[in-house]
Amino acid sequence: MFAKLLKHEWKSTAGLLGILSLAALGLSVLGTVILRILNNYGDQMSGNGYPLVPVALGTMLFFLAVALIAYAVGSRILLLARFYRNKFTDEGYLTFTLPVNCHQIFLSALLNMVAWSLITGAVTAAVVGIVALFGTATEGLVNTEVWSGLQEMLRWFFRLDQDLLKEACWPITLIRAIANLFSGHIIAMTCLTVGSVLAKKHKILASFGVYYGFTMVSGIFTTVLTFLGAISGIGAGSDAMVQSAQISYGIQILLQLALALGGYILSVWLMRKKLNLS
Repeated sequence: MFAKLLKHEWKSTAGLLGILSLAALGLSVLGTVILRILNNYGDQMSGNGYPLVPVALGTMLFFLAVALIAYAVGSRILLLARFYRNKFTDEGYLTFTLPVNCHQIFLSALLNMVAWSLITGAVTAAVVGIVALFGTATEGLVNTEVWSGLQEMLRWFFRLDQDLLKEACWPITLIRAIANLFSGHIIAMTCLTVGSVLAKKHKILASFGVYYGFTMVSGIFTTVLTFLGAISGIGAGSDAMVQSAQISYGIQILLQLALALGGYILSVWLMRKKLNLS
């Protein structure tokens, strides 16, 4: 039954988000063409008495960038809206009468969000990469400088982790990526669940308040943790500084995992014991 529930979650969002993802990929073609024209012919058009053409193309490029940001942010908002509507409004009466438990209901929504987060992230990165590689080239098909820069950024990222974590680079990097991916969604879903349970009216507003309070507290805690780690390494040798950074790094990952697990447990408990569908 869980597989059917997960399939239903996917089908309920695949239509709209699939169309939006294809449209976002289409932006890469249009953005590449516009940027290429500006790079190669912008000065000529301005000098030949057509100064408004580059301005119009630049404006179009700006709105394409806004549309891409709206796609990346709006996709998550649509998924959270689906979670709220399907669990905490009148639709919830049908959802919670299905022969599944609250763990399965929460997990199906979470896995659907994670899957679409990976898809939208890949689409966004692909659009930016295509426009940067092909749109900025003045000679040939690809801008070789941008390509070299992207490769160097990847090497720098993994070299940074390797210097910090030594031989544990890949396992810890993988754990961190998974923790970031799941904890962000679980925290948002938990805040939405808490706000919907606590408030009889204005559930979304209450959820925003819970999320704001949570981010403030967790932000302060993380800042203090990072500050203490930095202070402990001041005046020490290089090995002690690396060890201090490793400890701070590990604590942050454990904190993310703890928040994700705690949010999951709290959300399922509230759905089972304190559900408010009014």
